[in-house]
Amino acid sequence: MKNRYIEYIIKNGLNLQQNQIVEIVGSRFLEKFINELKVACLSFGASTVSICYTDSLELLDKINRGYSFYIEKDVMYYKDLISKGFCRIVLHSPFLPSESISWKKQTEYKNCLKQLSFVSQYFMDRCSQKVICSVVNPYWASKVNKTEEELENDIERLVFGIYEAEDSMAFLNRKQIETLWFKNARGTDLKVGLTSNFEFQGKKAVTKKGIIFEPNIPCLEIYTAPKKEKVEGKIYSSRPFYYRGIEYKDLILEFKNGKLCQYKNVREILNLEDSLYYVGEIALAEHLENTIYYSTLLDENADCHLALGMAYPYGITELEDVNISNYHIDIVFGSKDMQVIGQKGEESFVIMDKGKFVYKK
Repeated sequence: MKNRYIEYIIKNGLNLQQNQIVEIVGSRFLEKFINELKVACLSFGASTVSICYTDSLELLDKINRGYSFYIEKDVMYYKDLISKGFCRIVLHSPFLPSESISWKKQTEYKNCLKQLSFVSQYFMDRCSQKVICSVVNPYWASKVNKTEEELENDIERLVFGIYEAEDSMAFLNRKQIETLWFKNARGTDLKVGLTSNFEFQGKKAVTKKGIIFEPNIPCLEIYTAPKKEKVEGKIYSSRPFYYRGIEYKDLILEFKNGKLCQYKNVREILNLEDSLYYVGEIALAEHLENTIYYSTLLDENADCHLALGMAYPYGITELEDVNISNYHIDIVFGSKDMQVIGQKGEESFVIMDKGKFVYKK
């Protein structure tokens, strides 16, 4: 699977261009995979490949000594990379052991990182390709009671098999839906107002230079940003997730005029920023059985979900109507009995029934 997967990351995900600079971001624990990925990038035409270890001894030393003494050099480094049109591969691998860093040092480091926000904006503005993909490690496999090989096979199934949401997306974009209505037996009853002339987004994206790539691997969802003040009703989360080392499960969220008015088991997240009281994303994905991975990158592909916080602006014309935030927290609430109804004026039609898309073409 590894060679096939690496090739998919580079050719389909990144759509690497000849002589493009690639940055690989990941844990040093994944060094073997990273080196194989680096070699493959060079063989497919990358001019150079740099590696940014998120937990390197060098980085830990910088943080403990005080990152403010190093940030200017990093700012210059990334400005140079941007001027050369670099692209990025981010490796997602949950539950890896981490070094102990004092809360004070963590806070100082994160405050310094704000000076590198222009790098995130570079990718948010689709100036170049950025791909996030999953890599298995033994700690993660153990957490989900699988062998590493079994977990790799699951990822392969999500990437190369199951179904494509693109046909459903094309059909729904022609309908120009005004409202999505989610219902299931657990108690979810949520109406989401959508912006005018929007287009659902899927697995493929396009840079400003016209390069087609896949930001998330895998991707079985279609999504958009709702009108900030047009979310009404209640959801019950259906899959647990981890955020900053804390497990969140059995969430209940109730919205009125777009704002979260009642909630359960989510207070710590809401304390981060007031913008997290509003929804930034609503996504449709078919229900997949037996697929709790404690990884948003995988779990969000297995059921309908919403995100508190930041709205991705793609396919949206009324940007003033969507939520702005520094955070994006996905919460899965789909189920095997989920029904989704689309509404436009007086017209209503079923989009999903029993957790599956009705319209495939």
